[in-house]
Amino acid sequence: MAALALYEIDTTSHDGVPVYLLDGGMSAEYGVAQSLANLAGGVAHTWEVQAPGMGPNPVLGGPDFLAASLDRTVAYYDDLLGADTEVDTVVLGTGVSSASYVCHALDAPFLPVHFLLSTHTIAGTQEVLDSAGAAGLPAYATLGYDESMPGVAVAWIKLLNLPPQYAAFLRRHRVRHVVVLGATGASGQFGRRPGAHRDRIAPGDTLVTWPDCGSRLDDVWLRQTIADLDGHALEEPPLPIADWESGLADEALGGFAAGLAVLGIAGYLLTAPDYLAMYDVGSVAHTALLAKNKIAVTGIAANPYLLTHPVAETRTGQLPFVYWQLADSAGIVARLHRIAQLCLGLSPADLRTLPVALNVTRNVGGPQHEASLLAALRADGFTEVTPVDSTVDEVYREPSTAPCYRAAQALRASGSAQQIVAWNRALHRLDIGELAAALSRLPGTRVAALPVG
Repeated sequence: MAALALYEIDTTSHDGVPVYLLDGGMSAEYGVAQSLANLAGGVAHTWEVQAPGMGPNPVLGGPDFLAASLDRTVAYYDDLLGADTEVDTVVLGTGVSSASYVCHALDAPFLPVHFLLSTHTIAGTQEVLDSAGAAGLPAYATLGYDESMPGVAVAWIKLLNLPPQYAAFLRRHRVRHVVVLGATGASGQFGRRPGAHRDRIAPGDTLVTWPDCGSRLDDVWLRQTIADLDGHALEEPPLPIADWESGLADEALGGFAAGLAVLGIAGYLLTAPDYLAMYDVGSVAHTALLAKNKIAVTGIAANPYLLTHPVAETRTGQLPFVYWQLADSAGIVARLHRIAQLCLGLSPADLRTLPVALNVTRNVGGPQHEASLLAALRADGFTEVTPVDSTVDEVYREPSTAPCYRAAQALRASGSAQQIVAWNRALHRLDIGELAAALSRLPGTRVAALPVG
C-alpha cells in the first residue's frame, strides 16, 4: 500500500487507445479519470488497489490538500484540451456513477465538488479545513470510514462555493452551461460536529458521519479509524445530511449558483431524491445518446458501483445498468426490468433475450456477489449472461481479463485508434433541453435552472 499526497491520474495506451489510470481518491476522482477517457475516446480503470480486492491507496494530503487537488484537476483538463479551448458544457458534481454517462452524453469535463482525504483524526481533518478557509476556499467535511480502506478514516472535503480555480477554468474555456449534479434528498445518514448543535452547515464544519445510518457497524468502524473520536463532545441532536458521497448540501448549491451568476454562466441542477435514482440517470442519459446517434441497443452492461465504460458501451451499443452491489440480488434484477422498460420499452420476455455482460470484479462486487446475481438473473429467465472475471481487480494491466482491458480491446477491434477518436468526436451529443426531456420520465428526477429555491 502506497500513501499519496494527492490523487494521481497516469496514462497509457492500448495499441493507440488511451487508458487513464487513477491512483488515490474514489468516486469523485474516478469521475475525473473517466471524463478524461470520455473526451479522449478511451477507457479508465477504477483505481490502483492497496491490496487484491481492496479499495484505493489512501491520500493523506497536507494542509493545502483542497487547493492542491483543485489545481491538479484543472491541470489534467488543460493538458488534454489545451489551456483555452472552447467548451460548451461542464458538469460540477459528486462522483455518483451516473456522472460518467452524463458527461459523455454532454461531451463535458467533470469537476468534483469534493475530494477524498484519508486521515486518522478529527483534528487532522480540521487542519485541512482551516487551511482551505485561509486560502479563500470555504469548505466542510463529512468524516467517516470505508470498509475497503482499513486503517484510516476517510473524509470528503466538500466545497461550499465555486472556487477560484474552477471559475478561472470556466472563463478560459468560455463555458456556456454548467450542470450541477448530485442527490439532494434525505439519505437517512447523519453527521455530528464537535460543539453545540446548529441547523445549517458552515465553513470549517467537520461532520463525523454515520454512513450506515447509525448501525453498530458504524460505531465499530468509527472508533477503529478516528483516534480522537472520544476526545470530542459531538452535537446532539445529530444533523440529517444528504448522502455523504453522492449528495449535495443546500448551502453548497447556493454558493455554486452565486458563483455561476457572477460569471454570467447558465447553471442547472440535475438531481434526484437518492443515490439509486441518480444511478438511473446514467442509463437514461446513455439511452438518449444512443438514440440520437441511431445506435441500436445490442445488450446490457451490468455495472456494479463503481465501474463504467461509456465510450466502449456507446461503440458496442450496450445499455449500462448501474447498480449497488450490496443490494439484494432479486431486487437488482427487478430494478433492471424497470430501467429496461423505461429506457427501451422492452417487455420482460424481450429483455431476457438480450445478452448481459456481468461486469463484476474482485474489487467491484467480488465472487460471492457475482454468484448471487448470476443465479438471480438465470432464475428470472435471462438466457445469455456472461460473467467477466471476478477473480481480478478492475485495474488495467497487460494482459488482463478485467472489464477495462476488455473495453480497450473492444474499442481497438472496432477500428484504428484514429478512427475511434474521430468517431467519438463526431457523435451528436445531447443539449441540456434534450437531457432534461429524457430524464423527465424518471420520477423525482429534475433538471432545473439555478438558483433553485
